[in-house]
Amino acid sequence: MFALPLRRTSQAARVVAVRRSVSISAPNYAEAEATALKENILAPVLGKSKATATKPSTSSLSPVQANPKAPAATSGRRKPASFRKRAPSTTAPVDPATTVNTKRRPQISTDRPKKWNRPIAEGVLPAYDEALKLIMRDSEDLSQKAQMLAKEIGVMEAQVEAEEAQGNVEKVQSILEELESLRQKYHIISVQSQVNLPSTRWTVANAQLDPWNHAHLHLAEQRWRGQGALDLLMERLHQMYVVPDLLPGIHPSLDLHVTVPYPLNKQFKRSMKSGGKSIVGVEPGSFLSPTQTARAPGLWAHAWHSDVRLYTMVMLDPDRPDEKTRSFTTYLHWMKPNIPISAVTQPRAFIPSPLLNSHTKYVPPHPQHGTMYHRYTILLLPQPPKTVYSLNTEAKISKDLTKHNTECETTTSKWLDIPVVPDSKRRGFDLRQFVKTWELSGSGLSTQKNSAVVVGGGAHMFREVWDETVSGVFETAVAEGREKEERYALPKKVDRYEGLKGVRKYI
Repeated sequence: MFALPLRRTSQAARVVAVRRSVSISAPNYAEAEATALKENILAPVLGKSKATATKPSTSSLSPVQANPKAPAATSGRRKPASFRKRAPSTTAPVDPATTVNTKRRPQISTDRPKKWNRPIAEGVLPAYDEALKLIMRDSEDLSQKAQMLAKEIGVMEAQVEAEEAQGNVEKVQSILEELESLRQKYHIISVQSQVNLPSTRWTVANAQLDPWNHAHLHLAEQRWRGQGALDLLMERLHQMYVVPDLLPGIHPSLDLHVTVPYPLNKQFKRSMKSGGKSIVGVEPGSFLSPTQTARAPGLWAHAWHSDVRLYTMVMLDPDRPDEKTRSFTTYLHWMKPNIPISAVTQPRAFIPSPLLNSHTKYVPPHPQHGTMYHRYTILLLPQPPKTVYSLNTEAKISKDLTKHNTECETTTSKWLDIPVVPDSKRRGFDLRQFVKTWELSGSGLSTQKNSAVVVGGGAHMFREVWDETVSGVFETAVAEGREKEERYALPKKVDRYEGLKGVRKYI
């Protein structure tokens, strides 16, 4: 062994040059180095005389060693690509028509659908092939069971029609009970037959949901409940005391989204980047500026039921100051009853603004000067059913919708004639009494003792604080010159030492 710390870099560079000069595989590196030692390429490093050294041939050396004018291999880092001399290209010009488009593919949606493809070819990973065969075999078995149940359901539906024609009410009721349990079993098996297929999961994950497919609706609902969206909503409702300040309990069953314009200071910049789009989704509990809600926000309700149900929308502010009680009261900003929502009707999610503003009109949020942030809450309250929400009624409505039967009852909820709330009664609106009066609590957890607990529907909330733009929003959209903007301030703190400030402490 010998130590040459000053020449180690040169030795490594020469070895690399030898490796690059010969087209060899990795296991033949030792043979290449032995050949280089025999040709005395590493002679100066090993201390051998130049007289006994044989000059290596230029054909076995790298371009750097073959050209004495080229920079040494130990000259440090390689120069950037812009400083290197490139040889002229001898290849033929590439035809643009035959080149592969390397641009980013368009976003997948229902307008631009795309089918699922295997991530790897068949035979590359046998374990994946066997797992996929097992999933497909299980799906086929469950699909056969579902088809058998569908035939039984068709036979029982014919029996119900025959008994109804004869007027046997008791017989019809007993058959409907059996039919309801059979439909529940069919629903479960039909979902299980497709829920594990990679194509089904990929389709739902890429926004190509089919509302008539039970497995697609099941996966979409499970994603909303299990991937944090519902947890975030419930956390904000309880963390900011919307529950129990407004209602003793809320258990949403709809995925309600709210959209507003971008702030004025970011609209132009954002519209230039997004191609004119200036709408942003609101996260539950986030802060908005009063200019963003000067116009009614957009509401998007994603439902998981195929029958058309009616909901009552209310928007309230539980932080309106009340001078009489020196506390806070509730102010009603918006109301619209009898909103039809379903997973299969068009538009499935968006609720048109003219429909929402056809009852108690929208009053923009206008936080009062001197108050803390206001919690503006939007609720979709479920209206009571005509009989009961069941798979039988859902199947009947769905069948009529597919046949475009205009004479059938298109909704499974009661139509409520809720009167318009005048402006004088917006302040002090009692939401709990309103829910009890019109039976908007849904079904399930609500009891006679505490019937204001809402089971079902949707919920959303955002916050706002006073700024300089509130006065303009109040004058143009709220008061219209009839009222003055309310301003509040904290009471002046009593100074116990005010009388002693002018007295000399020391005589």
